[in-house]
Amino acid sequence: MNRNLIFILANAAVISILVFGAVAVGFFAYGLLGVRDQTLVQVPIALISGVAAVVAWLVGTRRVNRLVVDRDYIVVFLAVFPVSAVIWVPVHYVVTGYLTSFGNVGALWGIQFAVNSIALVIAASLVRRASGNHPSAAPR
Repeated sequence: MNRNLIFILANAAVISILVFGAVAVGFFAYGLLGVRDQTLVQVPIALISGVAAVVAWLVGTRRVNRLVVDRDYIVVFLAVFPVSAVIWVPVHYVVTGYLTSFGNVGALWGIQFAVNSIALVIAASLVRRASGNHPSAAPR
């Protein structure tokens, strides 16, 4: 297997797990606050914590994960969707005892899309800025 493909799939798996964790944090906040509308609490908290976690992962491990900012970030973005489903379906089955519905997978993909769309743009900008390949990093 291509070494770069291994790094892409590994990063897609880590990002999937980080977003699962963000959704769990949002669910925990919903339980603590005791409001009626779950999505009103869970979604914004999952988005904020998910974006923070994914940006921290991509920027913090940029020397180790060997991702090329433009090309690989797009591939990771696309790989997250099947990887997250492959991880989520068995985890849901083990935790609940039944297979999840496609609606749950679709909701997960919706959160993944939103988190990754924001986080990958922020991370790419931060990595470019740190490496000096960003327009704002040019000397004046």
